[in-house]
Amino acid sequence: MDSIDANALASQDLGLIWAENANSIPAVFWFVVELLQRPHFLSQAREEVTAAQFSSMSGDRALTIESLCSNPLLQSVYAEILRIYTSLFALRSAAHEDFKLGEWSIYKDELIATVLEEEEPYPLSQFWAAKFLKYPDDPFQWGP
Repeated sequence: MDSIDANALASQDLGLIWAENANSIPAVFWFVVELLQRPHFLSQAREEVTAAQFSSMSGDRALTIESLCSNPLLQSVYAEILRIYTSLFALRSAAHEDFKLGEWSIYKDELIATVLEEEEPYPLSQFWAAKFLKYPDDPFQWGP
């Protein structure tokens, strides 16, 4: 985008670093709290982490970031933690042409921010560890 200069990009990078650090400790805390309240998911998460462990060269058990990040349940729990306990929004732009959205005008290549919330058949105020898992038989991909 032509409207983003080096200072804007640096500000964006700083914001990302701040958000990462600001969310890390609360996310870990709520991850543990929510799983401790749900023994079924805690058991599943433990099984997944145990399965991802390997013996390091020193003989200690170890994990890789890749093995944890590729686990659907852990990723679903993490996404649900961020959804409930942090404020998320997305930056978007109209890539092709200006358009109207109700009384709002969205201009080509101008940034807009939108809150990442939507209505679903499940209460948004409640934690749901499997929210972000995909189920092939569910045409709406709403999970269990």
